Amino acid sequence: MPTISCYYKDLEKLYGQKIKQEELPDILSKAKAEFKDHDEKTGELKIELVDTNRPDLWCVEGIARQLREAVLHKKSDYSFFSSTPSEKEKISVDVNLKNIRPYIGGFLAINIEVNDSLLTQLIQTQEKLCVNYGRNRELIAIGVYDASKIEFPLYYKGFKEKEITFAPLGFSEQMDLGEILEKHPKGQEYSKLVKKYPLCPVIMDKNKNILSFPPVINSEDLGKVVEGNEMLFVEVTGTSMESVILCTNILACNMSDRGAEIKPFYVEYEGKRVITPQNLKQIVSVEKAYLEKMLGESITTDSIIEQLSSMGFSVRASEDNIICESPPYRRDCIHPVDLVEDYAIARDYNSFRPQMPEKYTVGAVSPLVEFGDTVRMLMTGMGFEEFITYILTGKDRVFDKMRRSESGIVEVENVMTDTYSILRPSLLPVLLEIESKNLRVEFPHKIFEEGEVVIYSPEENYGSKTVHNLSALVSHSSGNFSEIHSYLHSLMFYLDIPYKLEETADPSFIDGRVGKIIYSEREIGIIGEIHPEVLERFGINMPVSAFEITLNLLRK
Repeated sequence: MPTISCYYKDLEKLYGQKIKQEELPDILSKAKAEFKDHDEKTGELKIELVDTNRPDLWCVEGIARQLREAVLHKKSDYSFFSSTPSEKEKISVDVNLKNIRPYIGGFLAINIEVNDSLLTQLIQTQEKLCVNYGRNRELIAIGVYDASKIEFPLYYKGFKEKEITFAPLGFSEQMDLGEILEKHPKGQEYSKLVKKYPLCPVIMDKNKNILSFPPVINSEDLGKVVEGNEMLFVEVTGTSMESVILCTNILACNMSDRGAEIKPFYVEYEGKRVITPQNLKQIVSVEKAYLEKMLGESITTDSIIEQLSSMGFSVRASEDNIICESPPYRRDCIHPVDLVEDYAIARDYNSFRPQMPEKYTVGAVSPLVEFGDTVRMLMTGMGFEEFITYILTGKDRVFDKMRRSESGIVEVENVMTDTYSILRPSLLPVLLEIESKNLRVEFPHKIFEEGEVVIYSPEENYGSKTVHNLSALVSHSSGNFSEIHSYLHSLMFYLDIPYKLEETADPSFIDGRVGKIIYSEREIGIIGEIHPEVLERFGINMPVSAFEITLNLLRK
């Protein structure tokens, strides 16, 4: 879970009044947070967030905002969301970035006092959002600049590595984009995010002065913020427009909470204009009867409106339906049960009367889980390294990179990011993604995962079914079908499961080197050598052979 540090006095200033240390555990629960430590000498306070679905709370400004609304019942007013930018406050996006890093948002923070507290929190917020939410800058990256040195409007363009030079942050010498990726520590760390594309993204001002090379590094001339600055420009770039706008909103609200005047920007995409920050207006409703059923007691409509309003929502009642519009810095409320949870947090879980369970059952490990443990033990014994990954994944991994046409899948409604937009129907794409990020590790590579996948099945309850799969992958210069078959054969021998292979075709595998795995006259999986085009799309430069089987089908 994310843990942030802040100055106690800074939290109190943003909150609006003094906070006794003994009160912290209770009031922090309103922000889904826990008090961890307080250094009385330095005044540093450590707070752990017990939930990861609200990036707006990963900063002292967000926690203070939540406490003001939930404890002091003071609504935050962000009038800049209805402001119209001038023609000077504009970012023009070049069409050549469409398939690279296409989205950007930005704003000006005017009349702000840049001091030690603000700088410390700004750096921490950047890190938390870019690493945790932004998947280590792949999804979003953030840049902050001394706006007094910038000539607006701005231009967001793509350049070849040798086409443009500037001095990156921390360096005095001019470097082209390729040299930055090779010599600068941040360039070396994040080169994998841009090296796979023909052009590198660059932000420049009206006079063609470079602001930054996102998501890698700011410029030394314009990208350095120091104490005493009074006007900042903040930008967010990324691969998802919704994620870019959400992070822009969070940062703008944070600056506003510190007294800054926020000036939104136009962003121009091929003639289309988008204003950032922008209120995303997420509307979710909950029936009063559903909320009462979930919480186990009768609740008045007035209480529901009061408590949900204290969590930042704009709330209205329509008969027995409660309709909520989320604040612009939140994008986590996608189901009525989310409103039930926020109501319970706002009212305090301790205010509910506890009930003892009326029925008792004895727990036990399911036979399928025990079988899975046996399979994992056997794979480890054959020298394979186990990975455990998220059940959520993206369509590009499952279909585009695997050379497969999109077919029945279970998708996430109101998805926050394309990277986690569907429930995985297979483990193999995830293993290939892992392999693509470990190309510098000594070969051979032998990895596997045993875990849940979700199959689209209209005849099943809720239109899907969850099964356990096993997928294994071998990669080295002389890897082939015979080798991966030997591991499958050893696994089936020790499980005492007879099987056979039959010729088949699959676009993810090389023709003639792929087979379907048959057990008890049923197809239970696939085995073969991965197609070179698939390897290229994942950025893998070694032969890969793999198999995947459904463990549920191995049990009679």
